[in-house]
Amino acid sequence: MSKDYYKILEVSEEASVDEIKKSYRKLAMEHHPDKSGGDEEKFKEISEAYEVLSDDKKRKNYDQFGDPKGGFNGTPHADPRDIFSKFFSGNSFDSFFKGAGATRRMPADVRIVYTINLEDILKGAEHEIQLERSVACDKCRGNGNIQSEEKCEPCDGKGQVVQHFHNMVINRACPECSGTGLKTDKCLDCSGMGFSIKREKLKLKIPKGLKRRSVLKVSGHGNEVYNDSEKTTGNVYVIVEFEDHKNGIFVHGEDIYTRVRVPYDSVLSEKIIDINVLDCQAIKLKLNPNKETGYEYTVKNGGINKGYAFVQVFVDVPKKKISKNKKEKLAKLLKEIYGEPTTTFQPSTNLDTR
Repeated sequence: MSKDYYKILEVSEEASVDEIKKSYRKLAMEHHPDKSGGDEEKFKEISEAYEVLSDDKKRKNYDQFGDPKGGFNGTPHADPRDIFSKFFSGNSFDSFFKGAGATRRMPADVRIVYTINLEDILKGAEHEIQLERSVACDKCRGNGNIQSEEKCEPCDGKGQVVQHFHNMVINRACPECSGTGLKTDKCLDCSGMGFSIKREKLKLKIPKGLKRRSVLKVSGHGNEVYNDSEKTTGNVYVIVEFEDHKNGIFVHGEDIYTRVRVPYDSVLSEKIIDINVLDCQAIKLKLNPNKETGYEYTVKNGGINKGYAFVQVFVDVPKKKISKNKKEKLAKLLKEIYGEPTTTFQPSTNLDTR
């Protein structure tokens, strides 16, 4: 074997994939050429070893033949920076190497998810919520560092450094001063953070009939950030979440859906009944004795604000035992309404099976 990849990555030959990844992460960050004190040759060697040992097929060939392609030498390897970028994909490694001169970009707007009760949607409500927001340091303007008048030593005040990569020569911004050519020091007012955390209480008004996952905007209470030399304050966007059903009540927008069971005498008397909606309001409904059990009534303005209420009514049969004499009287009365009792029925194709 021309190279001992296990030794380069400082792992054993029985190392798991997770152990190989962990070791690569540590060594790549330590020897990255963009970092002060980094070693480009060592970085390339580490990347090459990881490229082979992290791939099952290449690792098997390497273990057996000493080469990732099964004995054919001269195998080309991927660009070490591509391996590094793919490994850390989307993480904050880039800002890690920009050095003290890098500007921290804090979004001005704050977005939070806030959960409320269904009753708040039925009545409307006002809540007081706890909010954490970032306030940029005025001394360093959110950078976390302060530029001095001294010349940056790594680039000798030029703002650029020359790097040799394979057969190329690359000029790039100095990672220590971010191209300014001047030395930067950590801001002592914010300990290099660039911002402080401010906790405050915020009043949030919940309108009646608000839809799930609606976004409420509260102006002027977001993060305080610097945009160039001007300090601005963002907004707070609250995503409102809640369960849209509770205790037999289902709400969709400004409409209310529910079901009730009523005794037969209430239906016959054509009474106006009140349906309690979570102690927030009542749906008034006039029953129609000619409607079948399970019929869904539509009540205009019975929902929230001017929404509709949809009420499915099921008729209960008497549960109390009655005497033979009363039973005969009731049967006689029903015979006048329905005619002779029917004992043979055809299956219905439109039954509500909900």
